[in-house]
Amino acid sequence: MQTPLNRLPVPGDRVGPYLVLEQVGLGGQGHVFKAECAGRWFALKFFQVRPAAPCWGEHELDVLRRLEHPNVVRILGYGRWPDPEQGFLYLVMEWVEGLTLEDHAQVHGLSARRAATHTVKVARALGAVHAAGVRHRDVKPDNILMRGLDEEPILVDFGVAHLEGLSSVEGRGQMVGTREFFSPEACEFIWEHYGDGVLYRADVSDEVWALGVSLYWMLTGALPFGSRFTNPNMIREIRDGMTVAPHERNGQVPAALSGVCMRLLEKDPGARLADMEAVGAALEAVLAGAEGDSRWDVPLVKTAPRPQPEPPSPPAVPTPPPAPMAKRNVWRRVLSHLLPTGVGVVPVRTLALEVLRRAVPVLVLMLLVAVGTWLIATRRHTPESAPPSRSEIGDPTPHAGVFQAVAAGGKSAESSVVGAAPSLSSLPAPESANTMSPTQQSQLKPDATSSLRPQRKTRRCVPDLKEVCLAGVCTVMLAGCPGAPVQQVVRPTPKPDKCPPGSVETMRKTLSISVGDGVVTQFPGYEYDEPVTVHEGPTQVRMEEPLGKLPVGTILTGRLLFGEKRLYGRFTQAHRADGESFPVCIEFYQEGNPGMKLISGAGTDTFKVGPRPTVRTFIEFGVRQDD
Repeated sequence: MQTPLNRLPVPGDRVGPYLVLEQVGLGGQGHVFKAECAGRWFALKFFQVRPAAPCWGEHELDVLRRLEHPNVVRILGYGRWPDPEQGFLYLVMEWVEGLTLEDHAQVHGLSARRAATHTVKVARALGAVHAAGVRHRDVKPDNILMRGLDEEPILVDFGVAHLEGLSSVEGRGQMVGTREFFSPEACEFIWEHYGDGVLYRADVSDEVWALGVSLYWMLTGALPFGSRFTNPNMIREIRDGMTVAPHERNGQVPAALSGVCMRLLEKDPGARLADMEAVGAALEAVLAGAEGDSRWDVPLVKTAPRPQPEPPSPPAVPTPPPAPMAKRNVWRRVLSHLLPTGVGVVPVRTLALEVLRRAVPVLVLMLLVAVGTWLIATRRHTPESAPPSRSEIGDPTPHAGVFQAVAAGGKSAESSVVGAAPSLSSLPAPESANTMSPTQQSQLKPDATSSLRPQRKTRRCVPDLKEVCLAGVCTVMLAGCPGAPVQQVVRPTPKPDKCPPGSVETMRKTLSISVGDGVVTQFPGYEYDEPVTVHEGPTQVRMEEPLGKLPVGTILTGRLLFGEKRLYGRFTQAHRADGESFPVCIEFYQEGNPGMKLISGAGTDTFKVGPRPTVRTFIEFGVRQDD
């Protein structure tokens, strides 16, 4: 069976010589899969084709092929799938088994010595990156993997990196990276040049600042200026405000290490440590002075409890089936409950009142059981669903795609494939005074979906007899049929709908927005690049890019609607930070169709989707862009 050109791989597919095992990452740039080849694991990063987007996948390939350092992720090859010419571009990288530095710190905890040692190694890796003419532009704990084998930090995700002399790909808008890690000079640039189309050129000093923010978080479990969700003035305070030194926020932090951290966080780039060589030297100097000092080995913050393995279950002991008349013992227990225990010589009236007091709740319960039994007995089950055939699940596609090995310093991989846009606002861990809150790993496992088929015959429900005890009162009731399938709900695609009155004219004339313009948004309150659980009904998203005269941070409000395999978000109002609101006609849009793909179902009324949906402007809800 030929694989559709617009479908990303699923577990069981073959991408060249690689067998896809699971999806482990989802972001604004692409999708990361774990794959196996010749008994080894690899990471495959796919870039979705978007005609209007820069070639971020090819750009990342050009960057990685120039880097060679033990603490930088290695690029091993690239190719296209499922078609060797029109398929998705994918990169093959080494598989780093382990947690991100963010998750590692929260699960295992960090001492001052370990935090400083990890930072030295990352600084050395970044020094090699800078020497190759590359700026990472998104340095943060979530982009550092801690290899489980030897706890070596590995710098990953060069999707928004800048390579000197290669200007074919730049940031969408003015800035790329994570705002919480922007330097004061970058925030000053935003303040002065917002909306004029000038691109910010990140320098080594920006990377030094970002590494300082990362070290500050490792030492305190908090960000120096909070996050954009906890501090609406974050950009202004990064530019002009002051923060508390790490040892003042957390008394376990050695003052010498705190001082080095604050040298990385100097407001003036000239006063900041000059480069990664200077950062590594300063940290190694304080580590040498702390030799033999046990205070440097004390955990700095509270850690998340480690999951304890479940004790082995004892061997099952077969129990004999109950005697045919055993059910009658239930009624004996009911009667024994009605009579007071230890009854001696008591007045008949007292005994009668006691029996009546205990009997009333039992009678009520028996009445409810009788009604429930009648309802269950008269209900017929829906047809069982047959298991999907192999063609419904999707056959593996052997020999699909073309794989090429990567030679360091080779020719640029410029071609016609267009990668997905960069993640403009992946967020760090939430701020906490002294405690790191747990965070989930960015691992996605798509759920297989099955379709309903009519069963050849239906069967009558024969409920089981079960003993039920409630508040010490036991009785026998009919339970539902064992193993009865749950009927799945197949939701139809929402019908097209008209835009709000005057919205199209407002977008064109007032907001300078053309029909078909699109931007990336984010569900508010989600600080990680992880799936979002959504419900049908009113919703809002936050614009992560400017659209006409709607700036970054504009809130779009509307409704979410579920279809069979897609989530439809139709937004009718845009609310700017200055208080003005406008009627709009904006909708989720992915891969040439309205709506966005559902990752998995969390229930009959909830589903999971990607955290950063793309939206586009329309003249009518529910129509293709070219309609």
